[in-house]
Amino acid sequence: MTTHPRSPVMVAGAFSPTPPGPAPAATSRSTPVASIAIPAHDEAKVIGRCLDALLASKESFPILECRGSRDRGELDPSAELFEITVVCNGCRDDTAATARRHLSRNPSTRHRVIELATASKTTALRAADGILATFPRIYLDADVVVSPRTVLDLVGALHDSGRLAARPPVHQDLTGASRLARRHARARSRIGWIHDQLWGGGVIAVSAEGHRRLGTWPDVVADDLWLASRFTTDEILVVATEPVVVRAPRGLAGLWAVARRSRRGARALSEPHPTVTRTVAQLLASARRAPIDAAVYASIATAARMADRRPSRDTTSQHWERDRSSR
Repeated sequence: MTTHPRSPVMVAGAFSPTPPGPAPAATSRSTPVASIAIPAHDEAKVIGRCLDALLASKESFPILECRGSRDRGELDPSAELFEITVVCNGCRDDTAATARRHLSRNPSTRHRVIELATASKTTALRAADGILATFPRIYLDADVVVSPRTVLDLVGALHDSGRLAARPPVHQDLTGASRLARRHARARSRIGWIHDQLWGGGVIAVSAEGHRRLGTWPDVVADDLWLASRFTTDEILVVATEPVVVRAPRGLAGLWAVARRSRRGARALSEPHPTVTRTVAQLLASARRAPIDAAVYASIATAARMADRRPSRDTTSQHWERDRSSR
């Protein structure tokens, strides 16, 4: 790992630009530090906690150097930090109303909630990119919890390092998880190479240059894996900051859904799937002290790979196998 002196950063590891769309009307006099795109499909149960964490008090947060030539100091509590767009896609619940209610509690935040009839995460991401104007751009899953401090650290790290994309560390919330799910989570945490990747955390930040690298979001299932494939290991960061909180699947059904989606999404990309060799090697190493944990992880991963080999499976479908236990 290489540590950059000006930022708590650990280095992890010919596309047409998407033109920025018009910015929503500002509700305060300041310029946002970053823009945040939140695609949401039937997330009424969880989007409130996501937005409440994101809009937590910003008192005592230092101003980032990327905002210009200002000296570091304290943010004005009345100033806005983020430009936020929530894109509700194909929702059958009250995700949109819930998002509007929680966003309205912070009138100094520049925000917009839009609703699309089509249930498609990548369609939602394209829509958000057509609205948001500020960079860096953060792509945030609606079911994760990230603090404004973490977002500011991502923004500062991109600026200080000159890298194109970044994410924070990940903490898996295992509250209410079964013994099987806990074993799976422990085994995954011991696969070291995974923690150096851009995908898998529900939060990815890209600079303006990194955004130009992306071009237009294609219709894929593994959107985070596709995004990560646009960058080399020298262009990405895992930032040493407060981790994003991801609720792990609570049982076998949720684990199976996530494993199936991951395998199907990787295959549809025609990109090399995250290497099996390193995973097997590190699982075997961890099996010396936790053999049952390793066996649980390996069994689910192997079963998902075998199921994905069926020749009749559609490689273009955007159907999402979803872990409903964490919602």
